[in-house]
Amino acid sequence: SGRNEQVNQQKECTAQTLVVIEMVARGIPHQNYPVLKNGKKTGMVPSGTNAPHLGKPLGLAYVAKAHSAIGTEIEIDLRGKSAKAVVVAKPFYKRAK
Repeated sequence: SGRNEQVNQQKECTAQTLVVIEMVARGIPHQNYPVLKNGKKTGMVPSGTNAPHLGKPLGLAYVAKAHSAIGTEIEIDLRGKSAKAVVVAKPFYKRAK
């Protein structure tokens, strides 16, 4: 039923946290791309792009809390190909004064 589905989605959201990711491998994370850890889905990318001012692709990802520590290596499923990424600290850019 709709109620059960809503409860399951709510449980899934509370089991995940939003992190900033930086791509290590070539590729740009895009909306709705799966996040993997050891080949198993652990989250999803809500937003990502190439950051020309930083010279690297960055994105946001919802991941399981167990995989949210800074420096954690994860993979992004880029249309069937796994690409390495790493969780980085927020904010990832500080404007020079």
